[in-house]
Amino acid sequence: MRIQQVAAQIEQKTHLRVLVTLGSSPKPVLVFVPGLKKGKLGATQDIAPVGWVEERWIFIGASIHFLQQLSLIRILLLGAVLGVCLCYFQVSLSALESAQRREFTLLSALGWRPWQPAFLFLIQALVLALLGGTIGLLLGLLIKPCRETKTIARIRFDLAGIIECA
Repeated sequence: MRIQQVAAQIEQKTHLRVLVTLGSSPKPVLVFVPGLKKGKLGATQDIAPVGWVEERWIFIGASIHFLQQLSLIRILLLGAVLGVCLCYFQVSLSALESAQRREFTLLSALGWRPWQPAFLFLIQALVLALLGGTIGLLLGLLIKPCRETKTIARIRFDLAGIIECA
């Protein structure tokens, strides 16, 4: 509710259409700010032009625009890659289970309840999945910005930990 009040106050004072967003990721945009003659839009005096100014604007509806740009082939390709990854993960878990079958039998003979070795196996699988996902995310953050630039001059780590190519 407070955001709508602020937007209404801005519209009332400037006569500009206002859209206030939370959680946006603004990008720098060059905007030309012209001067204003006395009497125009309620100006009480002549205002000199400011010229080109860098403003931080956002793109409204970016997620909808992104989804519209995806073609059916890209979606199918993404689904195929995810399917192959799931199959590889299933094979890896089967290999891990086969390799540890003797250990699970030994733990059962030592008095472990049947759910305890299964829980241990699931924890190992979760750790492997998190480790693989983290490595994949870091590689993706490293590769994505580098592909967007025409020349890769250097790779810089900023304070937030996001990798960019400058």
